[in-house]
Amino acid sequence: MSDIYIRQFRPSDFPQVRDLLLEVSVTGKGSVASVVKRGFLFKAPSVAAYLFVGAGLTLAWKLPVEEWISATGVGAATLLALGCTTFVLLRIWITHAMRGFCEEALAGDMRDIATHYGPPAAFFVAVRPTEKLHSDADLKAGEKESEKILGCVALEYLPERDASAAEIRHMLVSVNHRRRGLASRLILETIQHAETMPGVESIKLSTTEFQLGAQLLYEGFGWECEAVHRVGNRIVSGTARDHCRPVRVGEYSELCARAEQGAELRRSLRT
Repeated sequence: MSDIYIRQFRPSDFPQVRDLLLEVSVTGKGSVASVVKRGFLFKAPSVAAYLFVGAGLTLAWKLPVEEWISATGVGAATLLALGCTTFVLLRIWITHAMRGFCEEALAGDMRDIATHYGPPAAFFVAVRPTEKLHSDADLKAGEKESEKILGCVALEYLPERDASAAEIRHMLVSVNHRRRGLASRLILETIQHAETMPGVESIKLSTTEFQLGAQLLYEGFGWECEAVHRVGNRIVSGTARDHCRPVRVGEYSELCARAEQGAELRRSLRT
């Protein structure tokens, strides 16, 4: 991780940030969509599908073979089909909902990241150099190495809504680079930046019931839950938690030391 560094977003980063959003939300292994699908395995819509399938199998099991084409047999087949269809449609709906979230973000605050997250707000990206496209002489003259974006985080500031608070949004880490301390580094970057924002007294964020790891991570950095509310619709819904932590000037160094101690502990446990 020593070759990964964090910097401010550049307009040329947008294609990679867009792909990262889709990977983390929908397409990647361990994406939010896949986590939500697992979370819904024992929620009401899935339970209803299981009941339909169970009832259909029970009827089919008890029916003699010669009666499979009877009205009862047709009913059993209908229950089986209804249960399987409900389960499949639920998973399709979740994927569609997550894609809709991405499209809404890309058409909203992420449509022009440089403007929406311009000073005093911020949008940080975690990058790793990939290969040199220029000679050493070109690099000394100011040319940069090509970079791979592995994570990002936004610190939104809307004074017309709340002049005393900023909000963390779009905390994204590539699925292939998780559990390596990258999310902690991005969080620390937002905390450090918030300390420089005049009038900002707190940092807010929201998580859902499907983001237990994220909740623990944020709580480890001092965020506390303020409210719990429902999100989604009648078919796909869950709970969301609103968190808040105060901005304390000078706290960044202390948090960095604690994060490094935690990283050392994780490294020792792995070895």
